[in-house]
Amino acid sequence: MKKLFISLGLVASTMMFAQENQIPLKNLVNFNVHCLNYDNNFRPCIKVKEGDIVYTLVFDQTSSKPVDINKTLNLYIKSTQSPHFKTPEGLTIENTYNDVKKYGKLVKIAGFGNYVELPSGWRANFYNKENLFETHDNEKIVSFSKVYKK
Repeated sequence: MKKLFISLGLVASTMMFAQENQIPLKNLVNFNVHCLNYDNNFRPCIKVKEGDIVYTLVFDQTSSKPVDINKTLNLYIKSTQSPHFKTPEGLTIENTYNDVKKYGKLVKIAGFGNYVELPSGWRANFYNKENLFETHDNEKIVSFSKVYKK
């Protein structure tokens, strides 16, 4: 029963977020109860479609607290793996680490892979399944993410 109330709370919070940010309900692609993130916390998340691009929106509340349906959840991470997405720098998931390394140093996140922070605030994410701590020049970007700080 407790899980049902938490799930209903997440749905209600998601709908409040969608209404306040004017995301048409038809654009809600998928509602996931939780997503595991860089900080090793499970957080509420949804998938929304804008044009041809599907984004995962992760909210700032960790799952250790019940969702308060009277409060709006703040956006924590926006990410995409869409081949149609292009950063302001002109990068897509077809680009490689060699194309990205001029923008900054490679940041390593244990268990998740690596990323380079772009001038636009987007992160170009890399994942080498054979060795998480290495990224080679010819490796393609696997996704883009943008972290919204409080």
